[in-house]
Amino acid sequence: MIYSARNIANAFIQIAKDRDAFLTNMQVQKLVYFAHGWHLALTDAPLIEEPIQAWNFGPVIVPLYDALRKYGNGVVTKPLMRIEPETRQKLEFEAPTETSVLELLQKVWELYGHLTGGQLSSLTHKDDSPWSKTFKVNQFGVIPNEIIRDYFKRQERR
Repeated sequence: MIYSARNIANAFIQIAKDRDAFLTNMQVQKLVYFAHGWHLALTDAPLIEEPIQAWNFGPVIVPLYDALRKYGNGVVTKPLMRIEPETRQKLEFEAPTETSVLELLQKVWELYGHLTGGQLSSLTHKDDSPWSKTFKVNQFGVIPNEIIRDYFKRQERR
């Protein structure tokens, strides 16, 4: 199943809350990116439906950025909400329930959850990373899923 990045973000916000930790906008962005990358590498299928763009501080999912913008550099304090079109009721973007996705998100948290936004951004800026390949030729351009998948497959072998 493919999710909105905001569903995955809410899962990470809940994981952090369960561990008495806090996440910034940048941390949420990068954790969702890493989860997407690892999902592509392990399953050859995307985790999120939105494209990822190469911005100055690394990969960015624009609808997720827009939803988190109000926090600036501060801590994300609440789950992301959506408006139900028929009832106009505010509802949370629900976290995934698939066991395989939840296990992947837990693993991504174990690998990256302790890092700051700046540290996560630095990881995305490595030479030959999907961000660096895209940013060099098309600043703010979409990072193709194929490049993300291939990069994370190479990381898997290390």
